[in-house]
Amino acid sequence: MIYRIIVTYKPVVSDPEGQVIKSALIKKGYKFIENVRVGKIFDITVNNRNDATDEIEKLSKEILVNPIVEEFTVEVLKENP
Repeated sequence: MIYRIIVTYKPVVSDPEGQVIKSALIKKGYKFIENVRVGKIFDITVNNRNDATDEIEKLSKEILVNPIVEEFTVEVLKENP
């Protein structure tokens, strides 16, 4: 299985990198841009497991995410045949 973990800042946390990108886009003429938020994506392949969702969520909470300022979602990209 392939799991995708998407990590983003919580909505109440400012995103300085997103603000810089937003400013650059507006300067390039993309005046319709209202907001930009930056995140991280982790694609994790799990061998010989039918369902590792609980473990993936656990490792996300313990290792990949700073729970004070970030939140995450887990998606299954590809299931084992």
